[in-house]
Amino acid sequence: MDNYIFLNGKLILKKDSKLPIYDRGFLYGDGLFETLVSHAGNLFAVDRHIDRLFNSLKFFNYNL
Repeated sequence: MDNYIFLNGKLILKKDSKLPIYDRGFLYGDGLFETLVSHAGNLFAVDRHIDRLFNSLKFFNYNL
């Protein structure tokens, strides 16, 4: 039974899945984002935002 998954009310072969069924984002809803603020066209603390974004990518083992 390990070769099958239940998707949208149907039992299908895992190899026929169009979704990355074992992806952490799909299984657990993992994700990340950074919000930037600008004043008069200048981004506030952009270096710290970018560093935090890349640290989060490493934490979740995202491939860059």
